[in-house]
Amino acid sequence: MSTFTLSVSDVSLVYPESDTQVLNHASLTLSKGEIACLLGASGCGKTTLLRCIAGFEKPNQGSIYLGETLASSENYFLAVEQRHIGMVFQDYALFPHLSVRQNIGFGLRNSVIKKSEHAGIVTETLALLSLSEQAEQYPHQISGGQQQRVAIGRAIAVKPKILLLDEPFSNLDLHLRERLAHDLRQLLKTQNITALMVTHDQQEAFAFADSIGVMHAGKIEQWGSADAVYHHPETDYVANFIGDGVVLNASQAKPFNLKPNHHGVYVLRPEQLKLDEQGEYSAQVISSHPQGHSVLLRCRYMPAEQEGIELLIRCPAHTGMIVKDEIRFSFS
Repeated sequence: MSTFTLSVSDVSLVYPESDTQVLNHASLTLSKGEIACLLGASGCGKTTLLRCIAGFEKPNQGSIYLGETLASSENYFLAVEQRHIGMVFQDYALFPHLSVRQNIGFGLRNSVIKKSEHAGIVTETLALLSLSEQAEQYPHQISGGQQQRVAIGRAIAVKPKILLLDEPFSNLDLHLRERLAHDLRQLLKTQNITALMVTHDQQEAFAFADSIGVMHAGKIEQWGSADAVYHHPETDYVANFIGDGVVLNASQAKPFNLKPNHHGVYVLRPEQLKLDEQGEYSAQVISSHPQGHSVLLRCRYMPAEQEGIELLIRCPAHTGMIVKDEIRFSFS
C-alpha cells in the first residue's frame, strides 16, 4: 500500500504546436499531511505541473498517482472531477451571486459526501476559517483576505485527497499575506491536509512549506527542506536563485578555509560574515543596497596572488558604510 498522498514520476510535457518543452522529467512525492511548495521564476513550469496534477493538462510522459489511484499515465487520464482534489486559484474564482455560505458549499453538490451532511460541513468550515459572521454576505461585501478564506473553505469542504494552491496570496498586501499563510499552515496541520502550493516568493515558501521543490526550465532542480535548499544547494541554479549569497569555487574558498561541497563549490551567505574592526580579513565596499532594517554590502576581497572575490555582508542599517570604504570582517 502506498504511503504517499501524491506521487509524480518522470512527468514531461511538450506542446506540439510550438515544440516547447514545458516540463522535463519532473518527479516528487508527498506524504499524508505534508505541505510543499513548487518555487521558481515565472515560466519555469511550476503552474503547469500543478495543472497536470489537477487534471487540467495531460502530460506526454510519466505518471501521477493520488494515493493508490492512477490519475495520469501515457495511456490513461482520469478526469478532473474524479480526482477528488481541492484547488485554490490566484483570482479566488468566487461566484459573485452566491453568499459566502453558498460558495463554500458549492463543491459539495457534486461530491460523494451525503447530502444530509452538507449543511453541517459548511457550518463547521465557516467556523474553522472564522467566517461565521460573514456567512450570508456576498463576495463584494467582504475583504480580500476573507475572500481568500472563502476560496480555501470551498476547496477543503469536499474533503480532498490533496489541496493545490496556485499563487494564492499574490493579490494581498504583504502583512495580510504573511498572516494568512501562517493561519493556513496551522489549519492544514490541524486538519492533517496534504497541500502543494505554487509560488515565486521565497519567503512565503520558507515560512509555509515542509518541503520545497525549486523549479527551473521545467525541471525540479532540488527537492528538500527549506534548510537543505538554502544551506546545501545541489545545483548552481539553486545556489544563485535561493536567497542572497555568492558561489565560490575551490580556489576562492581556500583563503577562508572553507570546505567546498561535492560539486566543488561553496555557497557563502551574507549572514555568515560580520563587520569586525579586529577581523582577520579586509575588503572594499563596491555597492550598498538598503533593505529597511538592514543594508546589504557588496564588497571585494583581494587575497594574495588571486583576482578579487566579491562577497556579500548584511549589517544594520545604521552602520553608515558607503562605496569605497575599507572594512574589516570575520566569520560569524
